[in-house]
Amino acid sequence: MSENILPPLLEFDVIYYFRMDTPDDSSGPAGEIKNKNILKVEVKDMSKSKEEGHAFIIDTGKKIFHLNTEHRFDLEKWVEAVEISMQTSKERLLSITGTCKNISPIVTLYDTNEDIIR
Repeated sequence: MSENILPPLLEFDVIYYFRMDTPDDSSGPAGEIKNKNILKVEVKDMSKSKEEGHAFIIDTGKKIFHLNTEHRFDLEKWVEAVEISMQTSKERLLSITGTCKNISPIVTLYDTNEDIIR
């Protein structure tokens, strides 16, 4: 996938996060997390939490991000996607040629098939 397919002002290897005040809030991103800076992704133990649903934590060393979802399935998809993205971002950063060796087949499929992306 080439960067010209991305909407303006979006970059590869970046997670954009939003703060939604209402369900129809269409404001822009509140900030970004560069995947190469992520040190750890951890599923939060919600058994003693006052919050409902499921949560995971992204630790960049400088900031900790707490992300919530209603469903366990969504949590698992997010954690897997962030971990794969961390790996590819770091591989690209450390590679002499700028390529990645260990890219998940599902990521490869979505990155190379523009019809699926659209």
